[in-house]
Amino acid sequence: MTAKKVFGVVAFFFVAITGCTGSERVPSAVAPDALAGHQYRSAEEREVGMGQNELVMGYWRLTFSSESEVAWQHSDVVEAGGYALASDGSMVLRSFLVNEIEVRYDVENDRVLWDDLWYERVLE
Repeated sequence: MTAKKVFGVVAFFFVAITGCTGSERVPSAVAPDALAGHQYRSAEEREVGMGQNELVMGYWRLTFSSESEVAWQHSDVVEAGGYALASDGSMVLRSFLVNEIEVRYDVENDRVLWDDLWYERVLE
């Protein structure tokens, strides 16, 4: 495969996964990573699966590793991918199943807005 074809495949993959076409603002200045090594849970309970005869409720979770990787546990699904945190609190995500996700870190309150749902830090 030629370099031009590889670039085309990578570019297509990036647009398909992130929904970014290049015209959107992408954070350029990466902030010191305040999220690394921490876990956050949804501020409210959500459905996490099916019980015997009903939905089971529980918290969804975000787990940020110290290597710019994040795992998103929602419902009975776990997705994982990379992230970069910008100085303005916005994030760029890589390799998630969903096409577009809005993610923002609220530094003042140490919480994450992920796909229109607030997640609060789990204190160890």
